[in-house]
Amino acid sequence: MLSYESPASRVRVRARGARLFMLIVGMTAFVLGAGWLVIPILVDDGTFAGYGLMGSPVAPGMDNRWQYAAELSIYLGVFLLMQWLFLKPRGSWRLSLSISGRPLVRAALAAGFVGMLVSAGLVASVLEMGQHWEGAIRRFGLQGCLGAMGVLWLFWGAVIHLYWRKQDTQTGMGRVVRALLCGTILEVLVAAPAQAMRPSKYNCYCEKGSYTGLVFGCTAIVWLFGPVVFLMFLRERRRLERRG
Repeated sequence: MLSYESPASRVRVRARGARLFMLIVGMTAFVLGAGWLVIPILVDDGTFAGYGLMGSPVAPGMDNRWQYAAELSIYLGVFLLMQWLFLKPRGSWRLSLSISGRPLVRAALAAGFVGMLVSAGLVASVLEMGQHWEGAIRRFGLQGCLGAMGVLWLFWGAVIHLYWRKQDTQTGMGRVVRALLCGTILEVLVAAPAQAMRPSKYNCYCEKGSYTGLVFGCTAIVWLFGPVVFLMFLRERRRLERRG
C-alpha cells in the first residue's frame, strides 16, 4: 500500500513527538527531583540527613528539618524565578514564543545562575578529589561559600550578556543553552566518580564536596529542560513562518 502522508507531514509528526517527549521527561525529572528534595521534611525519624540539599552550602541545617524546609523553599523559588526570567519575552509578564529582539540582561542573569551552579559544583568536586573540601569549608565558612557563589553568578551573567548582546533571541539562547548543557554534563562526569570514592573520613556521604557537585549538576540539568523544549517550539514556529 502506498502512503499518502507527505514527507513534510511525517517530519512534523516526529518533531511534535520529540517535543512532547522532552516535555514529559522534563516534567517527570522535575517532579522526581522535587520529591527527592523534600524527603528530609517528610521523614521524622532522625535519619533524614543525607538526602536532598542536606550538606551542600545552600542547606547546611542538617539537624533541623524546618530550617531545611526554609532553605529548600528559597532554593526552589530561585530556581523557578530564574527559569521564568530566562524564557520571559520582552515587555511582557506572560511567556510566549518571541522570535524577534535580543535577549535581555535579566535572561543573561538567569543563565548565569546555571553557570554558577556548574562552576561551583565543579570546584567542590575537584576540591573533594584533592581532599581539600573539608579544609576549605572550615577556612572560609558558609558565608564565604555563598559569597563566592554570588560572585560566580554575576561573573557568568556578565559573560553571557556580553556574548549574546548582538545576536537574535533564538541564536543567542540556543548557543548558551548548548554550552551550559555541555558544561553540566562535564561537571556531573567529574562529580560522580569523586562521590563514588570511599568516604573514609565523613559521617555522611552528603558532607563530601562531590555531593554538592551532584546536587548542583542535577539542578542544572533539570533547569535546562525548560529552555530546550522552548527552543524546540521556537525553531518549529520560525520554520513554519518561513514556509508561510
